[in-house]
Amino acid sequence: MNPDHTEKLRPLIVFSAVGLGLFAASLIIWPLWINRIAPELLGAAAENGGTESQNLIVFGCIIGLTCLNLVTLMLPEAPTIEDSMAQIAEKIAQPGSMAQEIEREVSANLDRIIALLKSHSEASRLYSASLENAGRNLIELTSPEQLRVAIGFLITENNKMRKETNDLQTNLNESHQQIENLRENLEVAEETGMRDPLTSLWNRRAFDHMLELQVETAIKSNTPTCLILADVDHFKKVNDSFGHLIGDEILRLVSNTISKNVKGRDFVARFGGEEFALILPQTSLENALKLAMQIRHQLEIQKWFVSKRNEPVGTITASFGVAQLQLGESKDAFIGRADSKLYEAKLAGRNRVAS
Repeated sequence: MNPDHTEKLRPLIVFSAVGLGLFAASLIIWPLWINRIAPELLGAAAENGGTESQNLIVFGCIIGLTCLNLVTLMLPEAPTIEDSMAQIAEKIAQPGSMAQEIEREVSANLDRIIALLKSHSEASRLYSASLENAGRNLIELTSPEQLRVAIGFLITENNKMRKETNDLQTNLNESHQQIENLRENLEVAEETGMRDPLTSLWNRRAFDHMLELQVETAIKSNTPTCLILADVDHFKKVNDSFGHLIGDEILRLVSNTISKNVKGRDFVARFGGEEFALILPQTSLENALKLAMQIRHQLEIQKWFVSKRNEPVGTITASFGVAQLQLGESKDAFIGRADSKLYEAKLAGRNRVAS
């Protein structure tokens, strides 16, 4: 059953169980009152109703058992917890110190939950057996004293099961909270593994996943999707002239310039080295070209300085290759066409856009 549907049905189950319980209590109490008190007031007429009263007690006890079974429907479903654990396990994409630690904690919590469910399953089995035996005995009982003993036994068993259920619920709530904490930690770890540490953009691994998804989406929805590959011109000279630390700072500044020009569904990643990639869902080739030219122009006119010494670096430019996804084209072919356009832009003199 869907967990959301179960949660919606809980108030109805509670209401039904309470209503049936009150009805069962009235069926049990009324005959006892008839047998103990009414005979003194009503005489033989009340005594003649003794057999009917005993039948009502049996009927009330059966309804009471039904109420107890309804209460068991309120217990949390184990598949829901296991599904949650499986979702967390699927997100652990590659080995890493944080991911491995989370995986160990997930395994520990899963073992704890399985042990709790096994224990409760055994308690439920014993409880069901007790109810079944009590139900058979109630049908055969005739005297009020026997019925009182049977009902007392049912109350005791119900109290035991209620305590067992409360303990299980408390433990499962604690495990649920731990799982939620692990989920949050795992999301952070996963995102960290998908980010470029230098520029804070998405990395190549994230780019590959996103492009594959967008290619599938574009095919299904029949909407245009474009890809821009950008490469910083003569970046080796920057490293040779100013050092790799300044080169890293230039890459961060370039990534900031690119990020400021995209919005909405657009996806920016560091493709590798001094190369960047932009995935533009639901974007025509014309609009993708406009964006590439806008970024190229902003890079060209920007004044670049070394932050610590405030020393001018000179002009930083980039070349761009733009491609729109074609019908039936694979992800790799799509990247290959954008890369070939980037190569054309570099051959044509750099600091330009090719499509």
